[in-house]
Amino acid sequence: MADFGLDLTGLEDAVQAVQDIIGSGKFAEVALPALEGTGEFILAQTVDKFYPEKEAPPWRDVGMPVSAKQRRWIFYAIKSGKLKSPYKRTGELGRALAFKAFQEGDRFIIETGANWEKASAVIGTEDEQSPLHKGRWIPLQDIIDDSAEDIGNFYIQQLAVEIEKHLAGLDS
Repeated sequence: MADFGLDLTGLEDAVQAVQDIIGSGKFAEVALPALEGTGEFILAQTVDKFYPEKEAPPWRDVGMPVSAKQRRWIFYAIKSGKLKSPYKRTGELGRALAFKAFQEGDRFIIETGANWEKASAVIGTEDEQSPLHKGRWIPLQDIIDDSAEDIGNFYIQQLAVEIEKHLAGLDS
């Protein structure tokens, strides 16, 4: 599992301002749905990083070829179309990605992971990744860390939408 957390410590004034608008004690009522939308955003970002618009590499460095001449021939054969990879992307990892959004004290947390037993060997931490996937697949936590600013900005937009929905519901 990889985490993205929003710690509201130090933001008490901002939370209070929102509660003044929507009603006392109601922040979680808008914050959690916004977090759910942000979880969907994280999954979309992750899938985009996992499956860029390019074909799967036809050859992997798993100890072969043994000479520079063999390596040159392999890349020539791939480029010219004489050699094709039997590997086909299944998309199983992308379909297995999931998230859980929840509140823990003053923190709003999104846990992301995959409901697939092989996921940690592919997108786990560098210690968990198999040698075959290291350097080829980005660890899930790295994607989240690299996208933290975008995720935070998206959450703020989602929070604004949820506040508007809440206020519209009060008018009806």
